[in-house]
Amino acid sequence: MKKKILVPTLLFSVVVILSSFALTKPAMNDEDINDSSNVVSIPSNIVLFYGIGCPFCEQVDEYIDEKDIEEQVSFERKEVYYNRENADELTLVARVCELPTNNIGVPFLWDGENCYVGMPEIVSFFDQKVIDNNNE
Repeated sequence: MKKKILVPTLLFSVVVILSSFALTKPAMNDEDINDSSNVVSIPSNIVLFYGIGCPFCEQVDEYIDEKDIEEQVSFERKEVYYNRENADELTLVARVCELPTNNIGVPFLWDGENCYVGMPEIVSFFDQKVIDNNNE
């Protein structure tokens, strides 16, 4: 009878311990942002944050290619799924825009002052930027 209780209890304990390690991710807090040793800073240029494998990011890329946006608008791309520094920068930028930082999605565009989230907003931004650049 004790074995019937002991084995599931041990298995449950192992799962709980492993889950806590896997799910524990140190969140960036205000102290991290204000720490002078932290290399993450708010970019002043246009940055497109994306994630490898993100289908909406791929749609934005297709739009950028089809419309030759990179030839008309200067911007930087930063991958956030596999690059922690870029992910931290995205979090910092989202805070500047007063967006909730616990569930930031990509594609995400920062123009140096404003945040644009999702394909429709990003496409509209680039369309307007192209028009503005052509009128200069």
